[in-house]
Amino acid sequence: MRVKVGAYGFVRRAIGDRITVELECKAKVKDLISKLMSIAERARRKLPDPSKTDDESLIILLNGRNIHSLKGFETELKEGDILIFMPMPVGG
Repeated sequence: MRVKVGAYGFVRRAIGDRITVELECKAKVKDLISKLMSIAERARRKLPDPSKTDDESLIILLNGRNIHSLKGFETELKEGDILIFMPMPVGG
């Protein structure tokens, strides 16, 4: 299946702003992150560790919904999904 990935900020510099990733059926968000890490060396330093369920260093949206309001990194993906990585807003 194919999933579209968009990225902003420091993640964009690591993986590009828009790519399509080919995954096995019933892949999860954590599988997509692992695939991105294997494709782009810089992504290893920028993407969250899917083994840490409390990692909220990025806002990750699946079809417009935060994955933390779904099943987190265990959220199952389907053909045509759009996953967006956005850095957490900081500052004051």
